[in-house]
Amino acid sequence: MWAFFHGWRRKAGVATLVMACALTISWARSYQAQELVWVQISNVAVACFHTEGRFLLVRGEEDPKRSINFDWESIPHYAIAKRDAPQPFWRLDKDGAMAPHWVIIMSLTLLSAYLILWKPRKRAK
Repeated sequence: MWAFFHGWRRKAGVATLVMACALTISWARSYQAQELVWVQISNVAVACFHTEGRFLLVRGEEDPKRSINFDWESIPHYAIAKRDAPQPFWRLDKDGAMAPHWVIIMSLTLLSAYLILWKPRKRAK
């Protein structure tokens, strides 16, 4: 059993599959609540939003007083005012990126399948 996990490829594949599973859970949850995850390490701050089947990643304003900061907030959709204008499904600009959850999940799942199932090459002696 443990011989299956020799090398970096299969270990990375399992880690990628765990990330895909976590994003699948957040995708299902994004239809019930809007979530914000804020992470700051040193002078880099990133905010991740999950809402209505979309994943939004933006660069945030850092707090100079703290070197490490983590915050999480969840707001039910019934408590959020409805928007008149529809939000774009895709977005990529200098401030951030927005993509449907399924695109990210399928990419991670295919990558993990490749990393886990691909036969390693025989080492030349």
